[in-house]
Amino acid sequence: MLLKRFLKIVALIFSLTLFFSTIGQELITSTPVQAASQNSRLIQVKSGRANYQSSHHKTHKSKHGKRAKQSKKSQQKKKVKQNKKQANTKKVNRSKRTNKKTVKNKVSKKSPTSKKTKGSDQIDKTGDANKPQNPQSTTKSNQGLPATSSSNNPTVSSSSATVSSQSSSSEINASSPTAPAVSTSPNPGISTSPTTPAPTQQVTVMVYGPISKGNQLLLNGSVTIKQGDTVYDAIKRACSQQNIPFNALDDGSSAYVTGIGGFNAGNFGATSGWLYSVNGSFSNLSCGSYPIKDGDIINWMFTQNQGKDRNAPIA
Repeated sequence: MLLKRFLKIVALIFSLTLFFSTIGQELITSTPVQAASQNSRLIQVKSGRANYQSSHHKTHKSKHGKRAKQSKKSQQKKKVKQNKKQANTKKVNRSKRTNKKTVKNKVSKKSPTSKKTKGSDQIDKTGDANKPQNPQSTTKSNQGLPATSSSNNPTVSSSSATVSSQSSSSEINASSPTAPAVSTSPNPGISTSPTTPAPTQQVTVMVYGPISKGNQLLLNGSVTIKQGDTVYDAIKRACSQQNIPFNALDDGSSAYVTGIGGFNAGNFGATSGWLYSVNGSFSNLSCGSYPIKDGDIINWMFTQNQGKDRNAPIA
């Protein structure tokens, strides 16, 4: 028994020595290899970082360059637009100046001092013909001419005075027939009476709240209307004048009023809403298609049961 135990102990010692010897050899042989592999890994990591930094720097440079180019292009476009605007404004100013010059030239050409009237030409001709050397020719030329009386042409009176002083009164009365006097009113045949403005047309608008809230009078006033206005136009105008909240659907012939003064349709049940009457009579027409006239009285009433509380014959 002792021998067996001894042999087992010796065998264990021998196996342990072999095991540790093999491990030591492996450690001795593996250390330089591991060091080399670690160095290579470090080199690879450093090279990878350097490559990443260089590539990132390149991409950053390229992005910065693109942005710079885009900013330059945008600045160039802005400059081009500004130049175009300045050119357009200059053209407009030039055209305005030329138009003003042409208008001034036209006005100066059409001025009364530059042109002579037909009457003045005739007066000049008659003045040349009516010289004191030939009194007979003056009487012949004055036959059949109407006697013109005007206060705006003093030259006419002076020339006629010289003619009458130079020619004999007996010959003029015998040879020239009497001509009717010409009226020199500024606007003959045009009445200058002031035009009377058309009378304003007005309607009365009244709005009553729910009966359960005391049938409160929310609005009472008159509104001016024009031709073609409807009940919808009158209530909308009245609410806007007195700053009363107003809500409606549509604005045309199918307009439907949903709220006035904070009371909206449906607040007191599914059959609650707004009704209107014109001169005491209800209508099935939309408020946007009911025409109104001067002197109409329009009542808007809030109903809680489809008009039954307002005695309205509406189904």
